[in-house]
Amino acid sequence: MTLISKKIPSAAARWIARSEGSDATIFVFTFEAKPIFGRTQLKILRVVTLASATGKYGGPFDTAISQARLIANIDGQDVTLLAGHMRNDRPAIIGAKFEFVGRDVYRVLARTGFFTCFSWKMLAEIFRQVRRVDIVHVSYAREFIPLMTSALAIMFRKPLVLQPHGMLTTRTSAVHKVVDLLAAPMFRKAKRVIALTGVERTQLEGWAHCNGENWIDVIGNPLPYVPSSETGSPRSHKAVFIARLEPRKRVSDFVEARRIAHDNGWNEVYEVVGPDQGDGAAVQSAAESLPGLIYGGAIPSSSIEAVLGSAGVFVLTSDNEPWGNVLVAALATDLPVVVTQSAALADEVDRNRLGLVVPDRDPRAVAEAVHRILGSNWRTAEEARAARDFARKRFDQVEIRQKLLSTYIAASEGRV
Repeated sequence: MTLISKKIPSAAARWIARSEGSDATIFVFTFEAKPIFGRTQLKILRVVTLASATGKYGGPFDTAISQARLIANIDGQDVTLLAGHMRNDRPAIIGAKFEFVGRDVYRVLARTGFFTCFSWKMLAEIFRQVRRVDIVHVSYAREFIPLMTSALAIMFRKPLVLQPHGMLTTRTSAVHKVVDLLAAPMFRKAKRVIALTGVERTQLEGWAHCNGENWIDVIGNPLPYVPSSETGSPRSHKAVFIARLEPRKRVSDFVEARRIAHDNGWNEVYEVVGPDQGDGAAVQSAAESLPGLIYGGAIPSSSIEAVLGSAGVFVLTSDNEPWGNVLVAALATDLPVVVTQSAALADEVDRNRLGLVVPDRDPRAVAEAVHRILGSNWRTAEEARAARDFARKRFDQVEIRQKLLSTYIAASEGRV
């Protein structure tokens, strides 16, 4: 690896390197480096609210693991991942090169989602870890754990890198605006911020009222698994939906699309995979009565590649999807996709013939797009080659690693 071969000021000596995890708990990353940039060691703490064996916290946990794993491949780096986990839902993290620190947490108020996930042990661990590291990288949301971690990093004058959840700019209820009285000013204290797309960067600048400052870096998320070197199997006549089964993901549109396909006499198989977060019972009921619909339940991120490999098209019906870790995994493996117009990557999908874009909340359009991709030569061989080349460059994991390292270095030097 030659990612750090350039001469950079000594303050940049801070960067990341070991990542790993095995429990649904707050993750702490500690990196040890060879003498680089005038320093002998960079310790990085990576914090996410919840680790989960059943996938109940979704993308942010997968992203934290993937980033830690990506950076940990660089010699000399020592990373600690810190996360909370619910009782009996601690994930097993195998073969990781980073240190995973997890603490039991519970919801103080049952109906507040993950906002009130807390425990005194977790708070004590956050306090201990923040004090000893060089950089703190937080999956930022309107939740106690990321807000408290960020506050402590600011208090102890540790360089703070924030990576907001997509809901930060899309949820604007009265309650959210009250929490933002604390969250937005703290956000502006970060040394660097990571946005997934240029669209999200603009949205974050507006939300935080910080337009014109050059401190938000656009970096895509790594793949949610370690890609294998095996050649993919022939594509099947199956459409897959992989996401948390909660209202924003609109799995109901995917199910209704299968119903429309059945009525039209189309024999494609539709498979739903993901943990139940409100819509699972409806999907299970539909799968029992509707031919060609399968509900596979929750799976670990390590199994995503195999599910994608068995499919002919990946479908994402979400409202305002800010990135989509599994969507990107599908694109990176040359699997055609069907996405809604509100998805952040919709323009790139359409422009580069990576798949088909359909109107939001339009199951008929989804069914027709799936049928077109699986039942016809919907793009030319030349278009397919160009799409494959674009996806490999756009979602290159080495480039993502380089950008992430650059962000850590910039944070250690202060905002530019």
